[in-house]
Formats: sequence, structure tokens, C-alpha cells
Amino acid sequence: MVAHHHITAQPDKLICMAKCARPKGLHGLLHLDVFMNDPESLSQYNPYHLYDSQQQIWSHMPEKLSYDNINVYFKHWHKTQIVVCIDGVSSRDMVTMLNGAYLYITLDQLDKQMIDDDEYYHVDLIGCQVIDYHYNNVGEIKYILDQSAQCLLEVLLHHCSAPILIPFHDTTIANVDIDKKLVYLHDAIDYWQLDK
Repeated sequence: MVAHHHITAQPDKLICMAKCARPKGLHGLLHLDVFMNDPESLSQYNPYHLYDSQQQIWSHMPEKLSYDNINVYFKHWHKTQIVVCIDGVSSRDMVTMLNGAYLYITLDQLDKQMIDDDEYYHVDLIGCQVIDYHYNNVGEIKYILDQSAQCLLEVLLHHCSAPILIPFHDTTIANVDIDKKLVYLHDAIDYWQLDK
């Protein structure tokens, strides 16, 4: 899905998709750390919005570049990062100004028809209630840690202030009901008893 209109995003409706890294060459190409399953498809979510890690407007914008209308295009892979070009960015100096900026999209830019039935967007999982195999509500998903080896759910338990991490895997998660905002655990381990 490509959006051609100009969007001013509300911070609470933003989803982080990538982080700008170092320049590649002299002519405006840059490396990206991408937080999506298919990095080569990032252009279908254009335009992006440039913010820092606190969702504040990026303060080092190159001249003639608008923070809320950033079009990004995949060029090629370089090791574990992808190399991209951005409309309006034509020099190494401009890329250097973007180093550390985050690329966000809005919720309405997500095409939920593009993912499989057993795949979920982070934004859909955050806020879900966690249900154990006795059908007790034991906590709420507050954050997703998407690591290369596995995806971890940070769950704040109802009975304590310290969160725990639960692997998001078939062996630990029995079912996910996004419509009801519920995630059901398998009975293998009583995770919520670890902090009692």
C-alpha cells in the first residue's frame, strides 16, 4: 500500500519500522536497521515519518526534506542491513544528518491482509491480556522484544511490579485472539509464579 497524500501523525498512532544508520558511498545512499519481516518491501509503506526514539520530530532535518513525507526505496543488502535511497537525499552530508533517526508509519498504513493468520503486528499484541491454562487473567503485554533468535513478550503481572519475559512461540502460546485482546498460554510453565 502506497500513500501519496501528506500525513501529520499523532505520536500514539506511530509504529517504528526502521532506524537510519551510516552512509553508503557519497551519493545519498544509507544503511537501515529494519524492524520488519520483509525489509525489501519497505517502500510499500511510503511515506514515512522521521522521529527520534522518543517520538519527537527529528531535529537534524536536511534542508528541503519534510519530516512527515519521507519516501524510502530498497537498493540492495549489505551484510545484515539494507541499503536504501530517500527522495531528496543526494549527498553523504545529508545522510549523516539522518544517522540515528527512526522511520515510523501510522496505523492506517498497515495492510493487515499481507500477514498470515499466525502472524501479528507488535501494536496488536501490546495491551493484550495474558490468560493462563486455568483461564486466569495473569497480566498484560506491555512491550515486544523482537530479537534475532526469538520474539519475547514483556508481561506486567497483576500481582507484582516487575515484568517477566515470555517467548512468543508455539510451545508457550496456545492461542491469540486479537479481536478480544487475549493471549492464551500453554500449560508447560507457570511463568507468572516466577516472581511470587
